[in-house]
Amino acid sequence: MEGDDYIIHLVTPAEVLATQNHAPGILASRVRSLTGTPQAKNIDLVAVFGSDGSMVTSTRLPDGKYAGATSGL
Repeated sequence: MEGDDYIIHLVTPAEVLATQNHAPGILASRVRSLTGTPQAKNIDLVAVFGSDGSMVTSTRLPDGKYAGATSGL
């Protein structure tokens, strides 16, 4: 993770499986809300981390920092 990443910390008492089940929806919602905003152009990666500190899921923004790049990522 670097300074140009957007991190979502999902802190929940739920079991790991429940966290993994909810993370993709949370990630998709955040990507939708960031896409098209001025700040999106400075974001490389959007990631969801679970309560244990492990990355659950991640994606790049369609109009983010490396939009259209096909190599070197």
